[in-house]
Amino acid sequence: MLVHGFEDAVKPVRVVLLGAGGFLAPELRRFLEEESVPVRAVGSKELDLTGPGAGEELAALLRPDDAVVMAAALTPEKGRDN
Repeated sequence: MLVHGFEDAVKPVRVVLLGAGGFLAPELRRFLEEESVPVRAVGSKELDLTGPGAGEELAALLRPDDAVVMAAALTPEKGRDN
């Protein structure tokens, strides 16, 4: 179940966008930047979310007031379908 923490819409202080190298992320990043929302884009070349220690590396990138958007996935064409 989705529970909203704010009664009214609130612009994020910063968005951490995971999956920056994918096909969705560039459009989302462009939209956020047009709305003057700072974006910290993170791609798999910078952080392999399937790798050991990925959680700790991600935690080190995050700030307490960040919003995180997950546009990352394991895709069959990359050989990661099992």
